[in-house]
Amino acid sequence: MSRRRPPAAGRRSLSSSPQRILVTGAGRGLGLEFTRHYLARGEHVFATCRRPAAARALAALGAAHPGRLTIVPLDVTDAGAIRAAHAAVRAWTASLDLLINNAGIYGSVSENAGDFPYYYAASKAALNMLTRSLAAEARRSRIITVVVDPGWVSTDMGGPAAPVTPARSVAGLVRVWEGAEAPW
Repeated sequence: MSRRRPPAAGRRSLSSSPQRILVTGAGRGLGLEFTRHYLARGEHVFATCRRPAAARALAALGAAHPGRLTIVPLDVTDAGAIRAAHAAVRAWTASLDLLINNAGIYGSVSENAGDFPYYYAASKAALNMLTRSLAAEARRSRIITVVVDPGWVSTDMGGPAAPVTPARSVAGLVRVWEGAEAPW
């Protein structure tokens, strides 16, 4: 998750509306819940997913919040799709207030007792380190970057035995990053 802070004179909090928020992986799970959360707050959400035609719940949110949800096709493994999604969002706005780079985590480094697929765990550890390094670089541009673990959430990925609901996880994550202070 990355968030740009305007200069002090024009600073507004993330809770002031309307904000421009981009959520990756919004077709289901936590991405869908983030989209639902921010639409309920009156924000404009750019919701990305691989197959928008199959994202029925996302389409229903769009119908319930006309003019505030833009569904953008995006497969993050395809460079051409990334460029197309960027162009689609740029057609609506020159900047974003919040990016929620939502990806599955399959547990965490500290909880790995050896039963995770090593390649998946390694890729998540690398993503965490990449984001931490990005945070140091982004700080120079007055962008706050936060890495968070949503917990074991009862989504399609987490399964029905997970103890945390998507709404509870999202509410907790939003509290964390809305409380993040700029180091400048």
